[in-house]
Amino acid sequence: MNYRLLFCIMIVLLPSSNVLGEGPLWQKELACDSNASYSPCAVFTDINDNKLLILGIPIRSSAEEGSFLLWKMDPNGEVSSQVKFGNVQKKSEAIHRLSQYGDIAIKSDKSIFVLGDFDGSTVSSLPITSKKGDKPSVKSIPNSRVEKGKKDELILRMRPAFNNSQIFAGRQGNNGLLFKLDDTGNEVWKKTFDLGQTEIFTDVVTDNNQIYVAGYSGQVQGKMAFDTNTVQNFLLLYDLNGQLIKEEYFEGNPFPTETPQVSQLKSGTVLVVYDKSKDVLANNLNVRAYNPDLKFLWETQVVKTVGGAPPMSFKIIAVSGDRFFVGAVINVGELILAEYTSEGKLVERWTLGKIAGPNGGLRLAELDKKVYAIFSNITYDSSQKIKIMVLAFPIK
Repeated sequence: MNYRLLFCIMIVLLPSSNVLGEGPLWQKELACDSNASYSPCAVFTDINDNKLLILGIPIRSSAEEGSFLLWKMDPNGEVSSQVKFGNVQKKSEAIHRLSQYGDIAIKSDKSIFVLGDFDGSTVSSLPITSKKGDKPSVKSIPNSRVEKGKKDELILRMRPAFNNSQIFAGRQGNNGLLFKLDDTGNEVWKKTFDLGQTEIFTDVVTDNNQIYVAGYSGQVQGKMAFDTNTVQNFLLLYDLNGQLIKEEYFEGNPFPTETPQVSQLKSGTVLVVYDKSKDVLANNLNVRAYNPDLKFLWETQVVKTVGGAPPMSFKIIAVSGDRFFVGAVINVGELILAEYTSEGKLVERWTLGKIAGPNGGLRLAELDKKVYAIFSNITYDSSQKIKIMVLAFPIK
């Protein structure tokens, strides 16, 4: 990576600095008892236990250290447990996939779904039982959806759905992929989406009535993305049986990192954050809003960078009080986090340039009237170790 280029990025934050936040309530580095470097691949809010579950993936490790780490953290940053389990695939593609994409979800029996290349499986179910107070232990891996060695599926997102089921989104071959698993891991239905080029579903959100899927295609108006300096982003509406109801399209950067991402407010408004720029050396991070039937409402710009690379990672999350946060890791160590109302009005923003050398993998979570930004961070010492940082911000 060309760090000199990234340091030359010019950042434009909208609107003016009168809404600048004072910084996080607290920040914490997650310790691990191995020499591996870790990046966050998932975070889950356990409301019943009032804890954050943070899943880390090794991104620099030896064969003996290729295990997931699962941390349990309370709203004040205290870690009550750290559990190591499993053997992560050693292929560089799989490690990159998990550092950028990955999810976990709590099932009704208190076990968890883990998404990613785990022991060669795309989706695994990991039972966790309580032992010695708050510390969980992994007992076994009873089933997986995809047989080892199958290569045509890339599962990027997982969301809990009605009756303890899970909705998954990603890619199968050159088509967008959407499928549903029940609480035991059995497939209920499966749908693909094809526009004639390479289509990828990058994010999914669901309520008790509908499913919203964000993604992009390598073709715009009959031309390839690299010929038009853009990609065709889309937002799709499905019912709970997997039937496609409506499609919305909007253009964006031809080299998306994690774009587009989708979230939904309590009022039903659907939000999509994406890179609108048509310049590969610039970034124009925008949020589009739609009503539940995908009627366009408004669009606002979050951050603009000129003269360098786009953000390493960015996310959007809807929170209590019908507000939302957008976060982005840019400029080799700068975390930008902004809070908005449901109408797209900026409430407060934070710019933290003192965090040295993040590797991306940004995740956002809400718990106890706070928003948590979780990402990987390079420590500039002799070890050059990449560790996971957790920063807490208040919800106004």
